[in-house]
Amino acid sequence: MSTEVSLKKIAYPKTIPHLGPEAYVAYAIMARCVVFSGLTPNTTSTVNAAENIIMAICRAEGMEPNKFAFFDLQTSQTYGRFEPGEFELSLLEFNYIPHFCGAVYKGSDGSVTIGTSGPIQVMSWEPFPYSPEVVKLFAEQIGPNPRQINYG
Repeated sequence: MSTEVSLKKIAYPKTIPHLGPEAYVAYAIMARCVVFSGLTPNTTSTVNAAENIIMAICRAEGMEPNKFAFFDLQTSQTYGRFEPGEFELSLLEFNYIPHFCGAVYKGSDGSVTIGTSGPIQVMSWEPFPYSPEVVKLFAEQIGPNPRQINYG
């Protein structure tokens, strides 16, 4: 049986529906770690859609988010602040409330909005040292001469 890790691709719900095309990430599961990286430029960023991305991956893989560590790999493919080869890897710290479906907000005009946040709320993105395996797996997204940049 092979234990080789490979990249998978999945669409995620955008937090701003009118912003750009359908959004995709590449992701890999390595033991209890999940690394994802945006593939679609000019759409909701992985930072702004992290909760939706985590839930999309968990649903597709049949896994509970609180049993895994999630990492956002930001590259020049979807972030203009990076040059090809530059990347930032962040550990996402989040709260997971399994039965939370979203918040209801009442506007001053009496309108009611149901928030899109679900059972996951990302609290922070902590810069994290990368492994050579991550750079190898995401070489196409990172680009030539890989180097980690932490914008914090």
